[in-house]
Amino acid sequence: MLVRPFSDIHAEFWQLNKIPRILEMVVPPLPTDNETVALVAGDLGLAHRQETWLKVVSLLAK
Repeated sequence: MLVRPFSDIHAEFWQLNKIPRILEMVVPPLPTDNETVALVAGDLGLAHRQETWLKVVSLLAK
């Protein structure tokens, strides 16, 4: 199993309509992504504002 760690993404500062494009720059796709587990640690977004982190998690889960 491959593990790809991510930390302190801070998507709460990103414009919602640009999340997919920004995430692709911050986390460029790798050829092994289909075999990889994303390990997300640190600050991803604001817990009380679901729109700041849910889209990022769903894109990382693909």
